[in-house]
Amino acid sequence: MKKKLSLFLILILILGAIYFGLGYYFSIYTFPNTYFGHQDVSLVKISSLPKYAESRELTIKGRDDHEEIINLKASGLMERADHLYDYQQNPWAWPLEILKEHEIQEEMTRKIDGERLQASLDQLEIMKNPINPQNAHIERKEDGFIISPEREGNLIHKERLYSAIVQAFTKGEYELNLDSEYEEPEIRKEDLEDSLKQLNKIAKANIKLLLPDGTEDQLKPLDYMDENNAVNGDMVQKYVEELKAKYDNIGATRSFTTSGGDRIDISG
Repeated sequence: MKKKLSLFLILILILGAIYFGLGYYFSIYTFPNTYFGHQDVSLVKISSLPKYAESRELTIKGRDDHEEIINLKASGLMERADHLYDYQQNPWAWPLEILKEHEIQEEMTRKIDGERLQASLDQLEIMKNPINPQNAHIERKEDGFIISPEREGNLIHKERLYSAIVQAFTKGEYELNLDSEYEEPEIRKEDLEDSLKQLNKIAKANIKLLLPDGTEDQLKPLDYMDENNAVNGDMVQKYVEELKAKYDNIGATRSFTTSGGDRIDISG
């Protein structure tokens, strides 16, 4: 009986030591599963919580799977959570609390240093060596035309990026997916579909001219179009002048040789 009582007392002492030991531990450190916004602050010193709030980061996700993380404070985006200086939890309730999820409310005071933020944008990798967007355009081939599609590129409009970061920061969002911040092509493939149909219709056309001597001449409009896919007026005029010189002989001077061998000129 005394042996059982001794074992029971030892067990009580062990459990008591664990209870008071962890109670003391959780008077200094946060409980497991403690979150400050999206930030995991489990098992960290309660006294250091304000530093976690003031050293958060913003993840920027762009095209081509680009991802960049910026430190808010270093970029001129300051946050302060005064309530974290007085954060308290009940350490003696740890047997129940360690199984729960704890969310610390984000009551933030935010301040923006615009000049500092502007300067930090130039240092972002996502802003370096950009590829400019290219408009879709129509290209001429031997037998017609095709559309060369637009190229999106990855050139970011700096002021749009600045506004997007400020907006995300103000809302307490720490992930920014870029979209409208990119410069876009002004002309896209679908914008040229109708023009392509018209040009290919012209390219397939054959114009037959019946000439004064009874022969036919075939014209291909494609041969008289310039690099801008427009009719080249100079080429058309040259062709007309060649026809005129060959067939328009009204009023022209003609030379004849008489039976006596003399050469005479007759106009009209």
